[in-house]
Amino acid sequence: MPYFDRLDYVTMLCSEQCYSLAIENLLNIEVPPRAKFIRTLFAELTRVQNHCMAIGTHILDTGAITPFFWLFEEREKMFEFVERVCGARMHANYIRPGGVSQDMPLGLMDDIYDFCLKFPQRIDEVDDAITNNPVWIGRTKDVGVVSAEDAIDLGFSGVMLRGSGIQWDLRKTQPYDAYAEVEFDVPIGKNGDNYDRYLIRMEEMRQSINIIIQCMNKMPAGEVKLDDAKISPPSRAEMKESMEALIHHFKLFTEGYLFVNEF
Repeated sequence: MPYFDRLDYVTMLCSEQCYSLAIENLLNIEVPPRAKFIRTLFAELTRVQNHCMAIGTHILDTGAITPFFWLFEEREKMFEFVERVCGARMHANYIRPGGVSQDMPLGLMDDIYDFCLKFPQRIDEVDDAITNNPVWIGRTKDVGVVSAEDAIDLGFSGVMLRGSGIQWDLRKTQPYDAYAEVEFDVPIGKNGDNYDRYLIRMEEMRQSINIIIQCMNKMPAGEVKLDDAKISPPSRAEMKESMEALIHHFKLFTEGYLFVNEF
């Protein structure tokens, strides 16, 4: 799993989520509901982190510095949330096949909720400073234009694809984890330029905050990983008490998962 944290260090938890979903699909297993909501919450928190870096560095590259510091200050707060849930800021190793490594600690959800109430004000500050700024518009509007046809031919995805006017978001078209349980809008561009992609990222951050709040409001109680030693490794405490747990841990990390070939 740590390899997937390093594929894209800006969106490490989403990389972990993709790998875990693939393994779970191959094993035909269903993770606990609470784990699904925790995954969705942190996937959206990761999306906001990603957009903070993308927008902040883009603005910095075009000649403005203040919004970059605003957004990176918020990004640090989100890294603290990740560190509190798994012990690492960037190489999280948190989302695992079968669920997540551990539950959210007491008080974390309250702090994330408080962050979600305040963060939209920061988005508004960036919006007021940049969106209608003539220098920003001159350096992004009608620049880097990619048509819808070219976007598809080039294999674009995510914001790049939606910026060219293609209404495609896997969270809507093929919902996974808890995305079917939350409501959100998918912003779409018109001109396929850098300015449209900036606007989409700004709106996606607002939508992500909305999703995070819904996840916390709907968060069910229960386990956060499957109670199956062939999928979820036992805890350190269990390994000190049970020889079977120690054997399961050894075999899981040396042999991996057993896939049955049904083809």
